[in-house]
Amino acid sequence: MDVAVVFSGLVRALRFSLDSLNKMIFDVMDDNKITYHKYMHSYLLSHEYTNRRNNINNIHINTSEYKLLNADFVLNDDQDTILKQLNVGKYRTNGDAWDNGFASTDNFILAMYSRYLITKKLMDNIVNFNYEYKYVMFIRSDVLFKQPLNINYLTEIQNGDRKRDVLVPEWDTGPRGTEGINDRWTLCAQGMGIQYGLEYERLYDFSLKYIMHAESFKKYVLDELDANVIRVPFYFGRVRANGNIAPGDCALLNETDKQKFECPNIAMHIIIIIIFIAVSITVFLTIIWSKRGSRNWFSFFFCKYIKYFIV
Repeated sequence: MDVAVVFSGLVRALRFSLDSLNKMIFDVMDDNKITYHKYMHSYLLSHEYTNRRNNINNIHINTSEYKLLNADFVLNDDQDTILKQLNVGKYRTNGDAWDNGFASTDNFILAMYSRYLITKKLMDNIVNFNYEYKYVMFIRSDVLFKQPLNINYLTEIQNGDRKRDVLVPEWDTGPRGTEGINDRWTLCAQGMGIQYGLEYERLYDFSLKYIMHAESFKKYVLDELDANVIRVPFYFGRVRANGNIAPGDCALLNETDKQKFECPNIAMHIIIIIIFIAVSITVFLTIIWSKRGSRNWFSFFFCKYIKYFIV
């Protein structure tokens, strides 16, 4: 087999992203006769899904949605059970990066543990069933790709001294000042893929030193692994569990997906806001002028003429 394609974390938007994954990733590999196995670990929820950071409240998650991917190897765990087992409180030494009661921090820990579990399954297949892969590709299941996978990315990772190469997207390095590495897609050789996929084992030590972000943690891990990071122009946006595109991600989609998912026209929104502010200021100043009367020549002049410049 050429590639192990690894998915992990709670599957909540695959019904929206599957078409893009097939066209932009799997069809490209099929057309180029690249063989692959799909690996997936997903959490199961026994209650409604809420993510207030993403403005999602109490929506139903189909616990069998992961089956849409038709993965070759699948692991499932109950999310609430795993959350209790992980003792997430011990990771809070340096505070809450998202300032939402550690909800996003806990989700991040769950995501890292999910990747860890499916990587262990990958290791088990290699050791006990003699599977071998040239490459390992880690992908989120909730993304829409702007362009097809560049098959030449695979040739970037060669044997010998190139086995430490790790390809990552060139954009979104995390919150300002963190200088991290995009965590949403990764391509590397099998050996490096195993080490990277087990990054959960380094998470507690990281949490004792730094506040936790996905991007800064990824940089921390790849630095520890002495990886040769190669940033590539591979773009994609996230789709939420309710079908909405993540704020700011519309520019990362192709035109077809922008129309399909009704991405808002940001420029038009900005124009509307500017007009609203200008009109509000004009009305406010006009009210002041009318109350004070025309004897206040400054207010009269200001309100009469400045509104034309504002509007």
